[in-house]
Amino acid sequence: MNLARILTTLGINAVPALGWFWGDWNSGTTLAVYWVETVLASLLIALRIVAHRRVVPVRGHSCYQTRQDSKPNRVGIPFLEHFLPVSLMFSAAHGVFLAVIGLLLTANGRGAEMRLSFPDIAIGCGIILAIQMADFLIDLIRLKSRPFRWIEAMAEQNFGRSLVLHLTIMIGMLAGGLSGGARGFFLVFVTLKTMNDLSTTLPQYDPEEAPRWLCRLLDKVPNLGNSRSQPFGDYWKEGKVGERARRARNEQE
Repeated sequence: MNLARILTTLGINAVPALGWFWGDWNSGTTLAVYWVETVLASLLIALRIVAHRRVVPVRGHSCYQTRQDSKPNRVGIPFLEHFLPVSLMFSAAHGVFLAVIGLLLTANGRGAEMRLSFPDIAIGCGIILAIQMADFLIDLIRLKSRPFRWIEAMAEQNFGRSLVLHLTIMIGMLAGGLSGGARGFFLVFVTLKTMNDLSTTLPQYDPEEAPRWLCRLLDKVPNLGNSRSQPFGDYWKEGKVGERARRARNEQE
């Protein structure tokens, strides 16, 4: 368990939470800080990729093989090109959606709730950046001992976290804003976001064998568990073998 990562995660999540519940931030200011946090996180992961590529120049950085690449000899793209453009485009699209939500709420007479306070945004984002930079510098200390899988997992977690949280913000904030229940939405959102971010700092459940209950369930589903005329448990093991081989190829020098 990475204590430093847990502390920085708690610190980052505490900034918008304190601003919302005790600093009298409105919805627009709080959402802007969350959006900037996501963009900064993506940029700092990109810097980690660049730094890691310099000290650990393995195959995954130059010819990255994704989970979808079934051919062992397929030439992939550099990992940085796989991560950064998609991450930034996703954040840009999210920013557009937030602007649309702001316009919709304004048209429904809730414009004050989406009015941005740039001094509060600057303070909140400045504190978050300082914490993220501390986390970044801590990672740089042990960068040479980190395998490629470490930076790959960080990028995957960033993608998954961003997708789930952005959808939650857009749907929940729109519904809460139109109904006047934005305060209640943020209470639930801040709690769930903090728990989700903390979950990425803990060891992930990834068994070598599929759970028996899952095998029994999926083996009864047509064209799923037996899609390859084999029990789901065997299909799971086959996938594990392929994943280990993929990771090994990415770690090659």
